[in-house]
Amino acid sequence: RDDEALAEYETAMRLGPPFPEVYYNRANLLAGLGELTAALADFSYVLELQPDYLDAYLNRAGILADLGDLEAAGRDVDAGLALDPGNGHLLSLRGRLELEAGRLDQARAALDAAIEADPALAGAWALRGAVEFADHNLQQALRDLQVAAELSPEDAAILFNRGSVLQALGHWRPAAEDFGRVCELDPSEADAASQRAACLAELDAESGAEREAAGGVPAFG
Repeated sequence: RDDEALAEYETAMRLGPPFPEVYYNRANLLAGLGELTAALADFSYVLELQPDYLDAYLNRAGILADLGDLEAAGRDVDAGLALDPGNGHLLSLRGRLELEAGRLDQARAALDAAIEADPALAGAWALRGAVEFADHNLQQALRDLQVAAELSPEDAAILFNRGSVLQALGHWRPAAEDFGRVCELDPSEADAASQRAACLAELDAESGAEREAAGGVPAFG
């Protein structure tokens, strides 16, 4: 009942003093609705009212990163880490920013720190897997993404990335299973369907090669 929630927040803002929590909560709701500009404005106002509001820095940084403003996102991450240097979520976001900037060693260091701070943070494991994949360390990428998938088994992005690593390693069947599960979780994910088809084609090709090597007769459908 998002419309009703927004109306209630607006009423609270009109009738009462400017409580940071009210604007923070509305910002999160707006972000969930995809109204990122409005959400940024609310998070910014929260930080005007309460400059040490840690979660406002984190969430505003995440939106700025999604919008491609890595420099502004980095400033918010720095401000948040100045308040809480061991915050796993902020360290994970720092790793994401470094990865997107192509600084793999710095990204890995930030994500190592994030995982040390919060070993149950699936996103940090997944991001470190992405770093290892980008650095062509496929086995380590797979290990990190296995942990991420265990921590968050219904996360389509994690499963897609694990499927991509399995595909790169030539493990066609488990890769196809991951891509198939992504399609179940998000039927609009065309890339997953395409990659699943590619993996199944590789499996068919391998089966045909095995039949030919064994002197069998290929089956025709």
